[in-house]
Amino acid sequence: MIGAGPAGALAARQLALRRFDVLLVEKCEFPRHKVCGCCINAAALAALRRAGLEIQRPRMGGGAWRTMQLAAGGARATIDLPPGVVLSRRQFDSMLVDAAVDAGVHFLPRTHATLTPTREGPRLLSLHGRTTTHTACTRLVLAADGLGGRSLSGAEGNVGHVRVAAESRIGAATIIEDADGFYRAGTIYMAGGVGGYVGLVRLEDNRLNVAAALDADHIAGAGGLAAAAARIIDQCRWPAVDGGAAATWKGTARLSRRRVRPAGRRLFVLGDAAGYVEPFTGEGIASSLWAALAVTGLASTAVTGWNAQLAVMWTRRHRRMFALRHAICTAVASLLRRPQGMAAVAGLLTRAPGLAAPIVRAMHAPSRAMEHHSLGK
Repeated sequence: MIGAGPAGALAARQLALRRFDVLLVEKCEFPRHKVCGCCINAAALAALRRAGLEIQRPRMGGGAWRTMQLAAGGARATIDLPPGVVLSRRQFDSMLVDAAVDAGVHFLPRTHATLTPTREGPRLLSLHGRTTTHTACTRLVLAADGLGGRSLSGAEGNVGHVRVAAESRIGAATIIEDADGFYRAGTIYMAGGVGGYVGLVRLEDNRLNVAAALDADHIAGAGGLAAAAARIIDQCRWPAVDGGAAATWKGTARLSRRRVRPAGRRLFVLGDAAGYVEPFTGEGIASSLWAALAVTGLASTAVTGWNAQLAVMWTRRHRRMFALRHAICTAVASLLRRPQGMAAVAGLLTRAPGLAAPIVRAMHAPSRAMEHHSLGK
């Protein structure tokens, strides 16, 4: 298993529970600092329950959220959301890795994994540590190395090819130690404007997580990530985030992308590595967790005896599970590119907040396809 994010750690655990020998390889040191993806929504919580896991909030401090404040220009709207949890990725990812290790997974951090092209037989992985390099031989590789991961760059066929959407934005995020009290715990704040949108939410320790999806030309025009996010917040007439300009911001590769084929010979790709659409309230994490559950059955079969049809089955299963959710996220992202349209929607929701309910349900509840394919078959 390549990548110890939500998809990789949970898939590794599920396979170890089936008595398979699993090696989980992660390029970063753990516990790691990751500023984005701190919203664990209702769909993600449902996946954790399906796996027999839950977030222990009294021990880990995760805060709950139930509403979103949406702003564009001078328009405001409050949207009710199914209960979710805010938890830093340092805490959440460590929880999943610990659960995997407890199940018998062998965890190897600070190691880069690269797939070696082969035509037949077991798969070969080059494992590059800080001072040593080893070759691992395995009957199956699960790749979940995230957005922009390069472990499959040398894969045969078109498995290593990723198509990036023409209008794909750049992700940016930071954590503010002592932010303005306007941004309260229990609420997700979403500001849309010219050049992108910015989400703000309080973490379990009361720090403010700020994450944005920004147009490249907006970043260049503003003079950097911090200034670009600050301009959008200002357009919505919300208080400036104290310390935002001096904080350390991290950017990502372009967000919206799709892997041409999320499977190959003795290889399944899942999580953000398989495809990514701009998320808003934890959709990326939820999809990753459900993908981990859905791949377990096919992976078990593949380890026991590989058949080329299994790659076709995972490709079809993955698309069926997430096609609708990706379409909704794409539509919402398109709306957020049009501040005037977003302002009109915010004004409409102020008068009739119930109109948001169908979209909220579709984004925060696991689909029938997710639940069906997570049954271990």
